[in-house]
Amino acid sequence: DMLIACKSKAEIGSTKSLLKKEFDMKDLGEAKKILGMEIVRDRSHKLLRVSQSGYISKILNNFRIVNGKSVQMPLGGHFKLSLKDCPIRECDVEKMSKVPYANAVGSLMYLMVCTRPDIAYTGCVVSWKATLQHVVALSTTKAEYMALTEAVKEAIWLKGLLEELGVELNRVTVNCDNQGAIHLSRNHVFHERTKHINVRYHFIREVL
Repeated sequence: DMLIACKSKAEIGSTKSLLKKEFDMKDLGEAKKILGMEIVRDRSHKLLRVSQSGYISKILNNFRIVNGKSVQMPLGGHFKLSLKDCPIRECDVEKMSKVPYANAVGSLMYLMVCTRPDIAYTGCVVSWKATLQHVVALSTTKAEYMALTEAVKEAIWLKGLLEELGVELNRVTVNCDNQGAIHLSRNHVFHERTKHINVRYHFIREVL
């Protein structure tokens, strides 16, 4: 199967004509489904959406999850996993070997690749950075202040990405574990110990 997308119906028609000259093809009309994905089009709101609700229902039926409840997180914070939970007795090992864990993960991976990239993170960190600063900091306050500015820049980009995906965020919370950096970001007055900081790192003051 193949999808054809163009800016106008005329272009779609000419593309189909060229393909028909080279290959034996069957025109199935407007696409509704492909590779297990449902194509939903809302012309009134000019939206084109891809869904896998049918595939998800099939997965639930295959693993006999009929009355499953939706949750915000894949695993609660109160769960404590340990090696002590591993089966030790032969009967327990044999019982666990029959659990279709690999099949379940494979089914979810196809869902992740097609329409749900968010489940790849399963509640983990989406963006992070750990590196040596390229500027020598004369105090921990300055070091944390510069790192805070970089974190805010990344947060602004992520906020813009979410807005493009239709998720509106009125405010983004940024945490910092250094009181000196927090006070410096809120104080627009230049002080004796901080006046040497490069202007670019004061960007955070504009976005607070």
